[in-house]
Amino acid sequence: HLIDCHLFVSNFCLRRYVRRHQTDNGASYQVLHNPVDFEEVLSAPRNFTATFGQCARPDEAKWDRVLLQSLPKIFRRVPQARAVYQGATDRFKEGLNRLGVQERVAVPEACLAVGDFYRRLDLLTHASRTGETFGLVIAEAMANGLPVVTLSRPQRKKANGHLELVEDNMTGFVCRYRWQYADAVIEILQNAALRSKFGQSGQEKARECFDARLLTAKLETVYRDLMEKPPLVTDDSQMSPKRKVMGGSIARFAASLARRRVRYG
Repeated sequence: HLIDCHLFVSNFCLRRYVRRHQTDNGASYQVLHNPVDFEEVLSAPRNFTATFGQCARPDEAKWDRVLLQSLPKIFRRVPQARAVYQGATDRFKEGLNRLGVQERVAVPEACLAVGDFYRRLDLLTHASRTGETFGLVIAEAMANGLPVVTLSRPQRKKANGHLELVEDNMTGFVCRYRWQYADAVIEILQNAALRSKFGQSGQEKARECFDARLLTAKLETVYRDLMEKPPLVTDDSQMSPKRKVMGGSIARFAASLARRRVRYG
C-alpha cells in the first residue's frame, strides 16, 4: 500500500471512508481538523446590531433556499434586523429582489479577507444544500465568538460534518427541519444571554479544537511518528518509485515544520 496514514478533516469523513473502503491494511486513520488562525480573530467587544448572515463561495450548492424562506418572518419579528450574504449567487440575489428586502440585506462579493464579514455579524446563519464535510466558515465564526444556526443533513449522499462543530443548544441551534430555522434565528437575536452563552462556548471549542498552533503541533507529531515507524512496505523491491519519492518528501516536509511554526509560535 502507498499510504501509511490517512488524515480526514472530520470524523464524518473518516467514518464515511471506513464504510466505503477496506481499512484492515495496517494504515493509520486520524482526524485533523481544518485550522483557524486566532491572530486574525476579533478581540474587541462588538456592538449588537441584530445582524446575521452567511459567507460562502458563489455556488448554488452552498446557498440553501431556507435562507431566503426565513427572511420575511425574521424581519417581521425583529424589525431592526439586517442580513449580510457574502458571496451570494445571482439566483440568490434574484430571490432577495423578489422578496423586496434589498434595503435590509447587504450582498458583498466573495473575497479571501473575511474578517470584516465576521465583525459585522451577531449571528452566523449557515445553510448549505449539500451539507459540509467540515465547515470552515462555521469554525471561523465560532472563533469570533458568534453563535451559529445551521441545518442537519442526514439524507443519503449529503454531508453532516458541520454537526461536529455546532452542538445544539450549546454553541448554537441545529435545525432538523426548515420550518424551525427562522424561529431559531429569532430566538438568538432576541435573547442576549443566549447569544453570549453560545458565543462563549463556541469560541472555547474553536480554540480547543481548531487553533492553527495546536493543529500544527499535531501535524508535526503525525509526521514524526511516520518517520519513526516502519513503512507498511518494507521490501524496496516491492516499493514503487512513487513511494520512494514520497518517503523523501515526508522527511523534507517534517524538517520544514519547525520553520513553519515561526508563524504560529
